[in-house]
Amino acid sequence: MRPEPEEPLAGPPPLWSQQPLSSAQRPRLILLGVLMAALGVAAILLPFWSEIAVALLLGFVFMGAGMLDAAHAFLLEKRTFVLSWFAAAVFFLAGLILALSEAVDVLFGASAGMTALPLMLGLVFWIGGGLRMGKGHNLRAYPHWRWIFASGLLGLIFGTLILFQWRAIGLETITLLAGLSLAADGLARMVFASGLGREAQG
Repeated sequence: MRPEPEEPLAGPPPLWSQQPLSSAQRPRLILLGVLMAALGVAAILLPFWSEIAVALLLGFVFMGAGMLDAAHAFLLEKRTFVLSWFAAAVFFLAGLILALSEAVDVLFGASAGMTALPLMLGLVFWIGGGLRMGKGHNLRAYPHWRWIFASGLLGLIFGTLILFQWRAIGLETITLLAGLSLAADGLARMVFASGLGREAQG
């Protein structure tokens, strides 16, 4: 008897979601939006909480935003998953660089290129805003996708402002813009999540 051909081994399942977003993911998406908005509020309040090492704390805020973007990615389909991971990497690495640079400055009294900090953060805003706009465009099959797109546009505008004024702009202003951008992103995620399931009802 001729042996039956062996079936190929199934590979590991992809990391991205295989199903469209639905109301079942709404609670997790809203929670991620709340946490992102909370990070934004924390960034706005940083200069009032501590006059020392604001950049260090802002670095931790950016790292937190990157981790939330990574968590968000696992709920999304392939194309939007990739954009979310790019955004997560940009924010996390920028936060890590910012925190390490400020830690070196605080511990050893040596500036680790902090004069270029506004330029770097402007690029982070600009790239992150563009990626969020791409996410919003990929999610246009769902209600309220424009909120995601608009939050990305806001980040792009803030990034452009910082890049054109990076020599004159202060850390307090950057912290304020970072907080407003993250808070707007969190609000957009909550509004977007609230509309899931309505496309089926319509």
